[in-house]
Amino acid sequence: MPINSENLRYLYTYACHESEAELCSLELRCLFPGLTLPPDHDAFIHSRRLDPSRSPFLKQRLRIEIDAASPEELLERAAGLSAGERTFRVRYAKTGAPGQPDNEGRLALERQLGMAIHGEPDLRRPETVFGAALLDGRWLCGEM
Repeated sequence: MPINSENLRYLYTYACHESEAELCSLELRCLFPGLTLPPDHDAFIHSRRLDPSRSPFLKQRLRIEIDAASPEELLERAAGLSAGERTFRVRYAKTGAPGQPDNEGRLALERQLGMAIHGEPDLRRPETVFGAALLDGRWLCGEM
């Protein structure tokens, strides 16, 4: 299924020291027009695609391909994802939002998603990395 670039959304995670919070906020608002940073977590969603290496504050970018209401729905819909001929792995992106799974829960979700996605898993040197995250009560998944 072709991806409509007009509807793409990206999850970005960021980090900064409290002494650089104002600078971080200013830079991210310049890079992402119209952005309002949420005070209670370290991630946001935006339609602009930007390489995280452009800012020392940006850590990860996840192209949102699945937006689900529950982990069960996420796993069910992940069966539609494919790495094609490439090797892959799954990583959980911590967003700092309330309700994050503990370490065991994150590892279990990574494992279950890895079993649902079509392709050849490779934990050491994957050609593609899929990410999963919880933000604002929504379970997100896509290519990082």
